[in-house]
Amino acid sequence: MEASLELLELGATAVAMVNVHSLSRESLAAGALGLQQHLDRVRALHAVVVAEADRQRVWEGSGARNMADWLAGRTNTSYGDAASRVRLGEAFAASPELKDAVNNGDISAASAESLFDAVTNPPDGADVSALLDAVKGAGPRDAKDAAEKWRDTHRNETPEQFEERCHQQRAVRSGRPLDGMVTTTVVLPVLANRQFLNSISHVAGKPSEGDSRTTEQRLA
Repeated sequence: MEASLELLELGATAVAMVNVHSLSRESLAAGALGLQQHLDRVRALHAVVVAEADRQRVWEGSGARNMADWLAGRTNTSYGDAASRVRLGEAFAASPELKDAVNNGDISAASAESLFDAVTNPPDGADVSALLDAVKGAGPRDAKDAAEKWRDTHRNETPEQFEERCHQQRAVRSGRPLDGMVTTTVVLPVLANRQFLNSISHVAGKPSEGDSRTTEQRLA
């Protein structure tokens, strides 16, 4: 691993030595696209290493809550970015075909991560390879939409099972404090979300004259 990282460092140093101001438009375009492709592949490789490090629980005894917390703390990156890498690694572990597609440049790392739910918990009897073929070349949003349609098509569950599955996916996540503020994400089923918004809207009331706050600020 150490020797491979040294080679990677040499490559990055070589690119850093290029005088971008002297490049033609064609070279700049090739550089922007080529570097993105390399970044995608490195991101995928990093996810594989992170997933194995998590499996071996390298973060135990460090005071970190989990792998993402450990990675964020040791590299000074955001927890969200670290958690994203963990999710991507878990998606690759669940679907080696997905990892190959990213390594081959058929699917971007961002699009691969958007398939996390589909590949880690596919419907019984569903062919994941068919989904991967369908999303090759698609951006993250389109890939996620395709994955949702694919899951809906192959899902065999009663309305009661669907309701219970949605109920089990409820979550409240708080990020790290930043400048005295914390971003909290609430995940709810559609009906519960509507009830939640109606409740806090009732408490917030209608804006009064001279109230310049946004709707989001009033609801808070």
